[in-house]
Amino acid sequence: MLNINGRKWTDQKLISDSVHSEAFILFLDFYKAFDTIEHKFLTECLKLFGFGNQFIDTIEMFYKGINSSVIINYSTSHRSDIKRGVRQGCPISPFLFILVVELLSLNIIHDTDFKGISIFNREIRISQLADDTTLFLKDKEQLVKAIDLVKQFSLASGLKLNVSKCELLPIHNCDDTFIDNIPVKTTVKYLGIHITKTLIARQQLNFSGRIKKARDIFNLWLQRDLTLYGRVLLSKADGVSHFVYPSLSLFVNDATAKEINKLFLNFIWRNKTPKLKNAVLSNSRAEGGLEVLNFIDIINTFKINWLKRCLTHQN
Repeated sequence: MLNINGRKWTDQKLISDSVHSEAFILFLDFYKAFDTIEHKFLTECLKLFGFGNQFIDTIEMFYKGINSSVIINYSTSHRSDIKRGVRQGCPISPFLFILVVELLSLNIIHDTDFKGISIFNREIRISQLADDTTLFLKDKEQLVKAIDLVKQFSLASGLKLNVSKCELLPIHNCDDTFIDNIPVKTTVKYLGIHITKTLIARQQLNFSGRIKKARDIFNLWLQRDLTLYGRVLLSKADGVSHFVYPSLSLFVNDATAKEINKLFLNFIWRNKTPKLKNAVLSNSRAEGGLEVLNFIDIINTFKINWLKRCLTHQN
């Protein structure tokens, strides 16, 4: 049960009643996204967003009249003109790409026929991070509309949808294995996070592998002659870094948090009996502690920050 602005919400009520049993999340994949943007479309995009002529001329200078060749057996092929794609490794390329895919977002948001998922009476249609695009569909019928909208954008921009790598995740139970040649999955990996509806499976997929990897790294460090303070520093600098990203996005149950804490403590004490009580370890050195980070405290800090943002930005 969650209390927001005096209203009580259950887990089921968090998603609006308008979300039917056929709601889906569509994970899109573009074929070689950064390499397929048409340069003409990029120029028109800059004009649409109101960039000045001098800035546009500078960007065009980067991409006008460029060519490339392929090294084959210590010789090069004939040079070919390049009329699409942004230069990977160039600092401005990610920003140019974001401007281009922003047009896809605007096209979907302003389409009156497309229906997304309503949460807290707010309709969510699309989420984007660079070339990773996710669409939220009210029902199966929205899938055809979504693909059509993306294809329209593809014809103009040059970005091509890689249907074989697109995936559907149903909000509720679904008996279909494919819908319009797109597989329906129970688990999807998105931005490094395994998304699944089962809590136990979610903890297993997102933390077990990271725990094993951190344990292997710690075992390598234990082969070196590190001081006690050195091991404490490594547990904070290297150990915690393995778990911060999924912990910012997912609920971490007590069993997982305790296992991670135990991993740190075993490394600090070289898999031997601890010489200090756990309650003292987090204290400063002046107070007899080792300034060890408690992972449960880190998770609670994340939760507090989430609540602060929720109360500050209620929309």
